[in-house]
Amino acid sequence: MDYISLVVYLFIFLLLIDFIRKNRKLSKNDPPSPLALPIIGHLHKLSLNPHRSLTELAKIYGGVYSLYIGDVKTVVITDPIVFRDITVKQFKTFVNRPQPKSIRVIPKFKGLAFADYEQWQKTRKLVSSAFTKTKIKTFNDLIEKQTKNLIESMKEFSNKNEIFSPRKYLTKFSLNIILSMLFSKEIGKNESINKGTMERLTIPFNEAFKKVGKVDDFLWFLSPLFYFSNKQYRKHIYDIYYFMEEIYDQHLRDLDYDEPKDLLDQLIISSEGKEKETVILVGMDFLLAGSDTQKATQEWFCLYLINNPIVQKKAYEELIGVVGKDCKFVTLNHIENCSYLVSIIKEVFRIRSPGPLGIPRISMADTYLCNGMFIPKGTQILLNIFGMGNLLVSDPDQFKPERWINYKNQQQQQQQQQQQQQHQQKNTSENSNLDYIDDLDKVSNPFSLGPRNCVGMNLANLTIFSVCSNILLNFELNSINNEKIDDTEVFGVSINPKEFSIKLSLRN
Repeated sequence: MDYISLVVYLFIFLLLIDFIRKNRKLSKNDPPSPLALPIIGHLHKLSLNPHRSLTELAKIYGGVYSLYIGDVKTVVITDPIVFRDITVKQFKTFVNRPQPKSIRVIPKFKGLAFADYEQWQKTRKLVSSAFTKTKIKTFNDLIEKQTKNLIESMKEFSNKNEIFSPRKYLTKFSLNIILSMLFSKEIGKNESINKGTMERLTIPFNEAFKKVGKVDDFLWFLSPLFYFSNKQYRKHIYDIYYFMEEIYDQHLRDLDYDEPKDLLDQLIISSEGKEKETVILVGMDFLLAGSDTQKATQEWFCLYLINNPIVQKKAYEELIGVVGKDCKFVTLNHIENCSYLVSIIKEVFRIRSPGPLGIPRISMADTYLCNGMFIPKGTQILLNIFGMGNLLVSDPDQFKPERWINYKNQQQQQQQQQQQQQHQQKNTSENSNLDYIDDLDKVSNPFSLGPRNCVGMNLANLTIFSVCSNILLNFELNSINNEKIDDTEVFGVSINPKEFSIKLSLRN
């Protein structure tokens, strides 16, 4: 009995120590924080959609506040001034990524997404060099070819008056963009969306997405309970790695140094064939992140056009005005003249940010933010991209592409006032946030900012425009029951809608 009592008292003592540790102030300039509980910290305040929970907390605690996610000290940024301070001005202090257990399965972190600063510099230089040497027109041709294939598949459904479920077809489209750009490989036009390469990639992708950011990343003592799921997760990650390795080895055998045929050839040449693991992990980054975010954005585009038929009609009329009624295909050359359609895509990015919290960062040293708040070394930083695009705009839950047109028209006359506001030093993040209400370019940053932003941003914008414009050109989109589609989010690596189906009506 005494032994049991001793264990109980020891446990209570440890709980008390943990409670004190998580709630003590490190300086008079600490970010505000709600009361943390022992062990779990603030996990109880996060819902299945943590980006929304964190945004609600920002309404209470301001644009910069602190949490403990389990044992991980975290500062959440929903302030555009501090966002830029971290990603641009103090870039080197916040350049590194945290490396939770679900990420450490990846060999030596040599890719782009989670590599440390030194490795990231080498890899980014390698990738930038390969992109520069690959003609952008080549990418445009690949995008337009895959767009045509998708539209032809959709026409088959329309001609047969069959219901179209976009998810797997948009996944195939997005994968083919990455596969053809990187490896000169594609999932065949007539290849099943449920078998072959699609099955080999999407199953491990989906399982990997489910694992990242789960509770045992933040509560180490729960790891034994997740032993079997972690083992399965590791298998799925290596299934993708081995798929990439097969392609790499084939490219190395067939490599023509004088006429590289794709981005992988350029990466092998630039690395002189000495960075096999790095090149493979870069390819995994593109496949895992790029395909999912593009697919999610395209799904949301279709959903919002269906739920907003006036927007769909207006966008189609603009498009026809630009390309003409006899146009069979919208090329990427038309993007500059489709301001309303581009505004729809920007509004999708704002209201359903594909990466709502970005990729976390970590402070490499004790530092002070531009608003005077103290950030200790080792603090995880969450950039609340979703929160800025929703808290700092008028009518945030309304899908209003017109806000982007109006914003562009008002920019010039507001420029002098904005410059004055940017030079004002505010005492609190709440006040600085007020300066940025409806300053859309400042508060909507779906690809982040600074040197470590999304390397595929331009490619993603071109790809999304191509597929969205040509879907709009060819089809009137409606729900299967003529009611609005449920726009409830499903949180993951990207924010996805619930899977839905579409009634496609071929335009004349």
